[in-house]
Amino acid sequence: MTIFLVFRQPNGIYASLIAHLRALVSGFCLFDFVMVLANARIHYYPLLGGQQTSYTRGKTIVIKMDGYNLKQTNINSFPKEWKIKRVSDLFKIETGTTPSTKRVEYWKNGNVNWITPTDLSRLHVKKAINNSERKITYKALKDINLTLLPKNSLILSTRAPVGYVALVEEPSTFNQGCKGLINKNNEKVFSEFYCYYFLYQKQRLQSLSGGSTFKELSKPLLTKFHIPLPPLPEQKKIAEILSTVDQAIEKVDEAIKKTERFKKALMQQLLTKGIGHKEFKKTKIGVIPKCWEFKTLNEVCSYITDGSHFSPKEAKNSDYRIATVANIKGNQIDIGSCKTISKEDYNALVKNGCKPQPGDVLFTKDGTVGLTFCYKQNETIVLLSSIAIIRPKNELYPDYCANILKAPFVFRQILSNKRGTGLRRIILQDLKRIRIPLPPLQEQKKISNILSIVTSKLELLKDRRSKLENIKKALMNDLLTGKKRVKLEA
Repeated sequence: MTIFLVFRQPNGIYASLIAHLRALVSGFCLFDFVMVLANARIHYYPLLGGQQTSYTRGKTIVIKMDGYNLKQTNINSFPKEWKIKRVSDLFKIETGTTPSTKRVEYWKNGNVNWITPTDLSRLHVKKAINNSERKITYKALKDINLTLLPKNSLILSTRAPVGYVALVEEPSTFNQGCKGLINKNNEKVFSEFYCYYFLYQKQRLQSLSGGSTFKELSKPLLTKFHIPLPPLPEQKKIAEILSTVDQAIEKVDEAIKKTERFKKALMQQLLTKGIGHKEFKKTKIGVIPKCWEFKTLNEVCSYITDGSHFSPKEAKNSDYRIATVANIKGNQIDIGSCKTISKEDYNALVKNGCKPQPGDVLFTKDGTVGLTFCYKQNETIVLLSSIAIIRPKNELYPDYCANILKAPFVFRQILSNKRGTGLRRIILQDLKRIRIPLPPLQEQKKISNILSIVTSKLELLKDRRSKLENIKKALMNDLLTGKKRVKLEA
C-alpha cells in the first residue's frame, strides 16, 4: 500500500516535519524514506539516516509511505502516561553464533543451553524456555566468547522464521538465528511484559525483515524498533493477566492430550477385542473376535469414488460450493470457507457423483491422507478429487466405518499404499482393497456410540481452547496498546 500525505506549505517550513517523522516512524514502519515536494523540487529524506536527494517537481509537500498503515501503528494511540522508546533504550541487544561443529570438545557432553529458532518454535503456549535440543560445553563458551544470556532476558528469533520469542529461565547461549535482549533496568522494565509485546508485534517484525532466500530481521532495524514503556506496575499487571490465560490454555492442552491418549487406547481395545468376547482368531491385521468377519472395503460399500477432477471457476454471490481438503475442520466441512461455484457447474458435478450424502464417509486421499469422518451435513456442496466418498452398505455402520479407517492397524495398510513422489496420494483401487474387521451391526453401533462420547469430549475441549485463544488475542490487543487500562492495587 502507498499513502500520500499532501501539505501545502510555504518554502522552508517542512524541515521540522521531516525531523518529526524520522523520530515518529524510524524502526516503526516498513519504509525507508519520505518524499517531499517543495521549492519546485522533490526531496527524498531517508528516515533511518543517510543523505537526501531531490529533483524538480511542483510546490506541494507530499509524503510517500510505502507498506505502512498509519492507523494501525500510530504511536500516539498509546496512553499519554506511556513513554515511547527504542528497543535499544531498554535492552542490550546481543547476536548469537554457532561454535564449530568440527570441534568435538565444543559439543560432546555439553551442558550449556544453545537455543535456536527451532527450540523456540516448540514452545507453543509456554513463553519461557529453560532447555535446548543441543547444548555446548563451557570450553566453547570460553573460547568463542559467546554471550550467556542471564535469567529473565528475552530471546527473539530473527531468522527463518522471524518472531518467536521467549523468556529465558536458565542462563543460555543462542545461534545466529536469534537475538538476545538483556534487560538494562529491572526497576523500569519487566521482561515478561515485553515477551508478550514482541509476540503481539510478530507480523510487524516479519514485515520489517529482508532477504531473498530467507527472511531476516537485522540488528539495526531491531535496535530502532519502537516499543511502549508503561509504568512498571502496569507492565507487571498486564503480564500477570496474560500469563493467567496462558495457564488456562496449558491446562486445556493437557486435558486434550490425556483424552486423545485415552481415545487411542479405547479404539485399540474396542476395534480389536470388541465388547464381551471370549473367543478370538488370528488374522493378517492381528487378533479379532472369532465371530467377526474380515472383508475388503469394496465388499461392504455400495459406492467408492472421489470428487471432481477439474476445478470450476469461482462464482460470487452463489449458494453452491465445492470443498477441498483445506475446508475440512474436525469432523465436518467448514462451509463458509468453501469456494462458491455456479449452479450449472454444481448440477454437472452432482450428475457425476461428486455430491456427498448424509451418512457417507469422507476420506482425504491426496496430500493430507487419512482425515476421515461420517458426513452428517446437508448442504449444496460438491467435492474435489482430493476427497473420496465412501457409501457403506447396510451391513456397515457409517460411524464404525469412519472409526475403523482411523484405527492404527488399518491406517498402516492405507499408508503402505501411498503413491507419488511430490503429492502423496491413495488411489481409489487401493482404497477399495483395504481390509477391515466387521463385527455384527449392533456391536458396530455400540462401539461407535462409546467412541462418540469421547470424541464429543475432545471437541468440547478443543472448542474451549479456541475460545481461550480468542480471549488472549483480544486481551493482547487491548492491554498491550493501552486501549484498555488495567486496575492497579492501591
